[in-house]
Amino acid sequence: MSSAFEMPRMDRVIYGREAAARLGEQGRALGMHRPLVVASNTLATTTDVVDHLADDCGAVAVFHHVPPHVPREAVLEVATRFREHRADGIVSIGGGSPIDCSKAAALAVAAGIAESEDIDRHRVRYRHPGPAVVPPLEGTPPPQIAVGTTLSGGEFTPVAGVTDTARGVKDILLADQITPRVAILDPELASRTPRELWLTTGVRAIDHVVEGFYSSRHHPHTDALFLESLRIFSSDLLVSGDEPSDLELRERCQVAAWLAIVHLKNVSTGLSHGLGHQLGARFGVPHGVTSCILLPPVMAFNRPVTADRQARLAAAMGVPVAGMGQEEAAEAAELRLRSMLSEMGVPTRLRDVGVGPEHFAGLAEEALQDMIVAGNPRPVTVDDALAVLHAAY
Repeated sequence: MSSAFEMPRMDRVIYGREAAARLGEQGRALGMHRPLVVASNTLATTTDVVDHLADDCGAVAVFHHVPPHVPREAVLEVATRFREHRADGIVSIGGGSPIDCSKAAALAVAAGIAESEDIDRHRVRYRHPGPAVVPPLEGTPPPQIAVGTTLSGGEFTPVAGVTDTARGVKDILLADQITPRVAILDPELASRTPRELWLTTGVRAIDHVVEGFYSSRHHPHTDALFLESLRIFSSDLLVSGDEPSDLELRERCQVAAWLAIVHLKNVSTGLSHGLGHQLGARFGVPHGVTSCILLPPVMAFNRPVTADRQARLAAAMGVPVAGMGQEEAAEAAELRLRSMLSEMGVPTRLRDVGVGPEHFAGLAEEALQDMIVAGNPRPVTVDDALAVLHAAY
């Protein structure tokens, strides 16, 4: 049987020290002379970084009020400002929220979306085990450049997660055309990212690696990238969080996050992401934190059918697997991850973020309506999802 690999729809990635200085040049190459900037509120209000970058690219306006988990209202506000200012592109600066909001707003501009209910026509619909129904995007989105400052990797994907606050659910918008044309990774900008946000988004990237590596759709091209990404994170993530001025470490982790997510058009993630999306939408838990809580029990759930691949993950994480059997090495991968999380001092239990058993039924039901769960290597029922949530409590 033949297989195929689709390359990401992105022109270039610019990374390393002073990469952000090339923003204006890259924008002009895309025909952007009046872009709208969508930025992290913290960067915009506590530093002069956003102002300098906005000047460099000739921005007509700056929007920096995107709440976590990107409610529909923020997407509509950005799309409205884009139209009012007659902008010709979007530059997102920050982490997953401004980047996802920018991608969703670009879709809204292309599709002529002006009301919340209009978004319903474009959200992906899924019920496990699928298949997913992905509405086609008509129209041409404005070009985008994403300047990422965390390790969540949203700058590399054609996916935007948007929360319908009325339903309390995070929906997926998916279209190749909303992938940013250029991603910029500058370790000096990333050095300003707070320790917990840096570390937890790094765990989110590890979640991309782990679920991608043992996905039912795993692929030899991405396997190599995943293992190198995991090697970097296992050696550098914690120390890069503790030493933000070490730009070499920050850059290595940025590259590792890039390697961890370049797969997304080809290799789906799984249950950790599906549960995490809804944990974020319903309770405001940051996605990096959801990975800290959910990935270890999901690894345990999937181990009966993925022990061979989890054993390879253990080796990439620096576990001395020589002499271990496959099952023992696979379990060691989970234990190594738990040890890393303990060293980081991040939340690792649902009780740590105020989520209790009374919430589990709704989370499990909604997770199985997330297309991302299709990539889980072990078939998932609602009872399975509930068991994982109890194990994470």
